[in-house]
This record gives sequence, structure tokens and C-alpha cells, in this order.
Amino acid sequence: MARDEGDGWRDLVGLARVEAWPLERILALPGRCRGGVLDAWGEHVRRRFGETEADALRAAMGIGARELPDAPDKEGWYPVGWQLGLTRLIVDRHLGGDVLKLERLIHEDAQREHGRVAERVARLLLSPRRLLGAAHKVFPLVYDLGRAEAEVDRKRAVLRWSGAAFMAEPLWRVLQVFAVRGIFEALRAAEPACEGRGVGEAGFELIVRYRG
Repeated sequence: MARDEGDGWRDLVGLARVEAWPLERILALPGRCRGGVLDAWGEHVRRRFGETEADALRAAMGIGARELPDAPDKEGWYPVGWQLGLTRLIVDRHLGGDVLKLERLIHEDAQREHGRVAERVARLLLSPRRLLGAAHKVFPLVYDLGRAEAEVDRKRAVLRWSGAAFMAEPLWRVLQVFAVRGIFEALRAAEPACEGRGVGEAGFELIVRYRG
């Protein structure tokens, strides 16, 4: 099935095994993301890992609370390296370097923030296919560099991201798989099969297979 070498197709486990980038390289990445992707990160970190950990993570990245609050402005723009740097530090400091353990925490935090009411409304109005098909509209609302495209049919979607250096960062790629799987989980749909690969110097392609 998925191959685990070169820039060939990898399943989630294979993507998670790709060697992590150094923190300095991550923090130097160009591009910004919306504060919504960092939603209440400080609260979640303090609850799980202790009252001082949010400040410790900021210190490790060389930034202060004024620059990156515990609850960033959801509509504000922040360096994408901060999103990925925080995530990398949490994985290394608290999850034994195992990025796969992060998925459960992300989904728990999303549930805590948005609750079951929004989930029920989404299930009434949307389907995974419809959400995946809107990738080209959603992406520029979240990131200021690059673009996304989607080809969606009854049993498969092909998502393509291109045009931004952060798309080559291994953790960013894993997070896209988590996001797709989170859509299916939130809508109580069967878990999809996902395989991804790098495309060129700054691109990522993901095949998502699901029940029609």
C-alpha cells in the first residue's frame, strides 16, 4: 500500500516517521496563519502540562506573551513558524517525540472549544465530501501563502497544496491529515484512509478514501 521511502506515498504512520526539522528552521519559515489555528493554546497547555508551561514554550521560541498571547486573536495573523514551533515543542517535551499522540489532544481541544451543539449543526448541514471540496475557499482564510485545490468524487478526494515553503515541513503535513480525519470524526463518518506525498519543493498531495 503506502510506501515509506523518498517522497513517495506514505500513510499517516509513514508521514509521522519523517525526520523532524530543527526548531530554528521551523521558526524561519515565511508565511502567516490565522490566530484561530492557535485557538486558546495557552489554556490547553496550562491545563495539561502545568501553569508555567505556556511561558516555557514561548521562551524556547524566543517570543513573549505580548507577541503570542495564550488566546490569540482568531482573526489576527501570526507567523506560521509559531504554530509549527509550538506543536513541535509540545510533541518533543510531552509526547516523547511521537507526533501521532498529538491527534487525540487536538480533537479533545476542538471538542472542548466548540462543543456538541456546533457538531450537531454541522452534521445536519454538511458532509465530509462537501467540506473537502471547499478546501480552495478555506485555505486562504487560514494561511496567507500558497493555495489549495481539491478533486472530490463519491469515494475519493485528492487534496493538493502548493506554493509555500511550510508545506514541505513534515509536521505541517501530518497536521493536514489530522484535520481531514477530524472532519470525519466531527461528522460521525467512518474514518477515511489517507496517503500523502511531497510534490516538488513546496507542495503536498493527499488522497483521502472513504465510503460513498
